[in-house]
Amino acid sequence: MKKEIRSSKWAFLLYKDSAPKDYFNKLEGLHVPFILSPWHDKDINSKTG
Repeated sequence: MKKEIRSSKWAFLLYKDSAPKDYFNKLEGLHVPFILSPWHDKDINSKTG
């Protein structure tokens, strides 16, 4: 019998008006994969500006 593999998935909403100014750095500091939907229509590359 194959052993069942378990994992946890989390989801949350982050609102711009209540997020800390360095929210992106804090998310990256967690060292876990995340998806961030843009809040505007012009994406900014964090490496090139």
